Amino acid sequence: MGETGGAGTARGGRGEARGVSVRALLTAYPNIDRWLGRLVERLGRFPEDEYVVLRDELTHAATEAQYRRDLQLLDDHLELAAKICSRFDRLMKERSGLGADLQQANRMLLDKLAEIRAIVGLHHLRFRGIAYEGTPDLSATGDSTTFAVEVTRLAASPGQTVPLLAMLWTGDGSEQELADELFSKIVAKYRQLSKASSKDGKYVIWISLGRDYFTAGRYERTLTGLRSRMSGYVSNALNRAVAKVQRQMRCQEPAYVVVCPGREEKEIVAAVGRTMTETHPSGGASGRSNGVGSGSPEGLAPLAGGMGDVPP
Repeated sequence: MGETGGAGTARGGRGEARGVSVRALLTAYPNIDRWLGRLVERLGRFPEDEYVVLRDELTHAATEAQYRRDLQLLDDHLELAAKICSRFDRLMKERSGLGADLQQANRMLLDKLAEIRAIVGLHHLRFRGIAYEGTPDLSATGDSTTFAVEVTRLAASPGQTVPLLAMLWTGDGSEQELADELFSKIVAKYRQLSKASSKDGKYVIWISLGRDYFTAGRYERTLTGLRSRMSGYVSNALNRAVAKVQRQMRCQEPAYVVVCPGREEKEIVAAVGRTMTETHPSGGASGRSNGVGSGSPEGLAPLAGGMGDVPP
């Protein structure tokens, strides 16, 4: 991918759809048009030679099949999220203003996409009663228990210096770097959730690796998505992060951490606040099942229900 933009930058020019209005491009994706159409129209003010989330994918969709697949997935997820999430319209209006800063606008859009992906992912993990709350981001019910949900996204770090070959394989250095980033996110969100109201005191921390629907180069962690054994890499890093949280924080309230690699990749689930720190790939947003190990935490019924048979 290009270092200065998204997938469009890596593929070259941006003139394929010049002369075609955004409104015309959106007709193929009615749910994107409904929920993000006005926002996309305002993105037209940014320079054509810069990567702009969603605008670039739409303008390249006519010639690039991957863009069409990504846009269709987002369109389908928006349709589902609007049906299953109470006050979804309020979630889409939150922080939806665009300023003059392109990077800030792109980050806002990527954060919004992470929230959409989280709603769909929670639904496929058998949570129900999903609702937008503001603070915390969401609430969701599973096995008669209410969970407070915070959604966050790992973004690019200017200080990342891991070599290319280390990032392409599951080397200890890059794995530990991801573990450190996950640890920081878990601690921050756990403390935030501890201060928020939750009837049963149970939390879900949803962490996006940044590629929920689109490849967005400079806004992602280095080489996100290029690893050949991504599931194992994320699982190992999450295990390290959760073990460190357990050692340093001695968490009392149970929290469940879900890491989303992106698009339809299987989520990775772990528990904080108990002795269990083993992680498991979930059924994923596509509904595919990958099984659950015998170390699955008690009380994680909605997650276990979405991942196939649970060993005794």
